[in-house]
Amino acid sequence: MSELTRQRRNLVTEHAAPGHRVARGAGPFGCRVVSGVGVIPTGARAHPGSLPCTPASPPPPRETGEGALDEERLLLATATAHPYDLHLIRWLLPEDFALPLHGQLYRCLTDLARRGAAVDPVTVLWEAQHQQLLTEQGAPADLMALVSDPVGLPNYRLVRYADDWCLMVSGTQDDAEALREEIAGVLSTMGLRLSPEKTLITHIDEGLDFLGWRIQRHRKRGSNRHYVYTYPSGKAVKAMTGKVRALCRTMDTSQPLDALLRQLNPALKGWWSTSGPACRARPSPT
Repeated sequence: MSELTRQRRNLVTEHAAPGHRVARGAGPFGCRVVSGVGVIPTGARAHPGSLPCTPASPPPPRETGEGALDEERLLLATATAHPYDLHLIRWLLPEDFALPLHGQLYRCLTDLARRGAAVDPVTVLWEAQHQQLLTEQGAPADLMALVSDPVGLPNYRLVRYADDWCLMVSGTQDDAEALREEIAGVLSTMGLRLSPEKTLITHIDEGLDFLGWRIQRHRKRGSNRHYVYTYPSGKAVKAMTGKVRALCRTMDTSQPLDALLRQLNPALKGWWSTSGPACRARPSPT
């Protein structure tokens, strides 16, 4: 045995001797060595295991009144209109809804968004049908209304061409006026303002002129139903008739009719290509 090996063995014996004496009862408690790592007193009580879990507090009672249901309907409609903001409420679970049907529709919304599919009332309705919600808990029209109509807020659409725009509001006149003030505030931050002479709040039954077109709801000829018609405005018609009148006056009366028609046809053709289809469906006089 080499000298280096003898020194290593003596060093291990010196360090192991105190632990051997403790294991034989030389210590105050009498101990036993466990896996050569540590010692556990024989007189001490064993650890009973993991500490008991603190019972979870019961969830707060859910509000099931009409106000809470309206808030859930508003949440569903808003989430359908803005699906890219669903990650902001990822903490919300279907079980948190007061009405189980609302929670299941919310699950349909999150499933569509998680798959990267298009989210709109039609796709949500399709997903609800796939999960058998139509036959069990609601009609298609009821489910479509839940994800389409925000409760208590006006619905609106903005149509714009260059610096001309038209805001269509499904709500009251107060809603339209509030939106007008909100738009004026946004424009003021850009150094712009609304023209009082060109800004008009009107009902669809009274109609409005927009980009040379008259948009107004009329009664359909031969029935009692009302539809929204779009046809050339009176100002646009007067401008076209004035253009034809000016072309006729510039022609010499001694010129043949063919020469006059060659002047009128390009202008009339352009007018008919844009306004002809609308002129075929003029509403009945009221």
